[in-house]
Amino acid sequence: MADDDEQQLALILNTSGTTGKPKRVGITNKKILLATQAVTKSQNIKESDHALIVMPMFHINAQIVSTVTSRINGCQVIVAPKFSASQFWTIVAKYQVTWLSVVPTIINILLKNQNSNQQYEKVKKAVHLEYVRSASFSLPEQLLTDFERRFNVKVQEGYGMTESTTVVSINPLDKPKVGSVGPVVDTDIAIHSSVYGITYKPNQHGEIVIRGPRVLQAYLDPKDNILVDGYFRTGDIGYFDEEGYLYVIGRIKEIINHGGEKVAPAKVEGIISQFQFVTEVAVIGLPDELYGERVVAALHLNNSSDHNQEIDEIREKISKELAKYEQPSEYLITGAFPRNQTGKLLRAQLIERLKGEMQHATIK
Repeated sequence: MADDDEQQLALILNTSGTTGKPKRVGITNKKILLATQAVTKSQNIKESDHALIVMPMFHINAQIVSTVTSRINGCQVIVAPKFSASQFWTIVAKYQVTWLSVVPTIINILLKNQNSNQQYEKVKKAVHLEYVRSASFSLPEQLLTDFERRFNVKVQEGYGMTESTTVVSINPLDKPKVGSVGPVVDTDIAIHSSVYGITYKPNQHGEIVIRGPRVLQAYLDPKDNILVDGYFRTGDIGYFDEEGYLYVIGRIKEIINHGGEKVAPAKVEGIISQFQFVTEVAVIGLPDELYGERVVAALHLNNSSDHNQEIDEIREKISKELAKYEQPSEYLITGAFPRNQTGKLLRAQLIERLKGEMQHATIK
């Protein structure tokens, strides 16, 4: 038992385990307090706020960002039984919700679900939603701008994880940069590369590494190689711009190696998701005898009579905006993507499934 109450363990959370075995993270009372202070400051939380929770309550986002932060600030908290596109706007209007945390999947559903859009039209005069906070994984730029225009609600993108006790960077509501996850919040964030080591210089690409009083130094179950020079290794690739805004390119384990060239799935997905007929896209690497991995786009498309024409439109746009090695060689129409309970895509499961679907799902 720790002598100081602040150093007592308050929570033991499992990371989502999208790329491997879930790991146990011990979070102290002190870390929770510091996290709520960071969220309060970066989101300008006020006593008059009404926060809606649609994320699973076992997730750090719902527990600390939404619940604990709101209660410390004296805000009202509304807990939905689950996320429902058909009921979302009714709940937002009825309880005068001012903000909530979501994942990009929810933003996509609200934009493209017909029942949700019809409901919004009925209650929009009673909606006072100021912003939605999007985190957990990358939000394509087109989805962000489409959502803001459609519902007149700001999207605040941020970056954090269980191991950092929530947010470490977030876009200011009054000065956001689309595509970025914002400036640093109360944490030491750097970029690490085997070439130049630890750096804070702009436009240097490498692994995002973090340290600070809220950041994990060791899992409850021993795990090697989680630190470099005292910084926690996030496993994400990114860089800073000249104004100190952080950009996340993707997960190291998700980068596709096409003949030695590195392809970030999020970059390709961002372009493909701009088409209105694309409801979901996941870019993955499948085995290739010549190049090691080939770039493949798995798609969900709106109902239409000519998917081949739509694929041709995607190919044309992709050819103008991406290098040859980044362009998907195949487009697959497939079923629902495997996801965990917080909405994160389980890429390894999708890859294994698509290997067995290649004969009947490929559009050449």
